[in-house]
Amino acid sequence: AAFSPDGSQIATAGADGRILLWNPDEVQPVDIARRIDGEADPPAPFVELLGHEKPVCTIAFSPDGSQLVSGGEDNVSRIWSVATGEQTLSLRGHTSYVRDCLFSPHGSRVLSASRDQQVKLWNPADYGEALALGRNEGSQHADAVLSARFSSDGSRIVTASRDRTAQLWDTQSQTLVESFNEGHEFLASYAVFFSGGSKLATSAGDGTTRIWNVASGTEIDSLQGTGRTAALDVSADGRWLAAAGNENNVKV
Repeated sequence: AAFSPDGSQIATAGADGRILLWNPDEVQPVDIARRIDGEADPPAPFVELLGHEKPVCTIAFSPDGSQLVSGGEDNVSRIWSVATGEQTLSLRGHTSYVRDCLFSPHGSRVLSASRDQQVKLWNPADYGEALALGRNEGSQHADAVLSARFSSDGSRIVTASRDRTAQLWDTQSQTLVESFNEGHEFLASYAVFFSGGSKLATSAGDGTTRIWNVASGTEIDSLQGTGRTAALDVSADGRWLAAAGNENNVKV
């Protein structure tokens, strides 16, 4: 699920291949008395976006909230108009599931990460695939790429992979800047930048979250017991980190 930038809408994606757009103010609590009386629930207030042929893995709004990008097990990233609910573009090129996709901070490009070990940078304005990161220099991940994120200024990209590593890329040249190889004992599921871009955090299936110095590629800190689901995010001001815990909780 994803909130729009202004918080006025929520997009949800499911294993049924559908994307649903919701207005939180229109969602009503379940009327138990109505159900006891055998009355049907009123229609749910959502707009249905149809196009994916298999489960949808990831969704994200554009910075201005006017578009939505989604990726799924049909190996395709799709761009949608939030105003009309219509698909405006399909980005084809991956040969396996699209595990993550998002717009660049300025909204002009789309980044997609896939189980085919590739990360692709697209220019939706002219349906252009800018390049697969590291394709020409043989520095791609050795296993499925599970997460990809831009730095706040869009100049860097960080990726996390089932090969247990995170990699830092230059957006303009699509070349590898740094590889974070030491630390995680099992797949790296998420990688996110702190504000300012001088640090990043990775989380993995080994139940740890690690914080890294971007410039030196060295590990600064290791947080234990953050959960095998490895869900992770950092607050906009960089002061807080939230990670899934081992006991059905979230640690901050």
